[in-house]
Amino acid sequence: MGISLTSIFIFLVALITQISGAALIPRTAGFTDIGWTATCLASYIASTWLLAILVRQGVALNIVVPFMAAAVPLSTIAIAYLAYGQSVSLPKLGLLVGACCAIGIAGSLK
Repeated sequence: MGISLTSIFIFLVALITQISGAALIPRTAGFTDIGWTATCLASYIASTWLLAILVRQGVALNIVVPFMAAAVPLSTIAIAYLAYGQSVSLPKLGLLVGACCAIGIAGSLK
């Protein structure tokens, strides 16, 4: 049984909401800005809820989590660089890409 287009769509929305939550953390001012904090937390809650729906639909947790674990950090680094002007060193990026590859390989092992 393959993964349905609906499951892929739900995963992508979960991924986007997770990345959005991470990108909003600096705006929360250490969770002292109520509006941004509520938006940030709502993003994380929505992402977790969508992942729970995927698991309920039969998508294996050991497939979903490695994909999230690989995509979220790399996307967050890109947002930190582009939106917040944070620096990204080549060694740091290389280590993170390598770690994401290791997570992907580990997730595919039986």
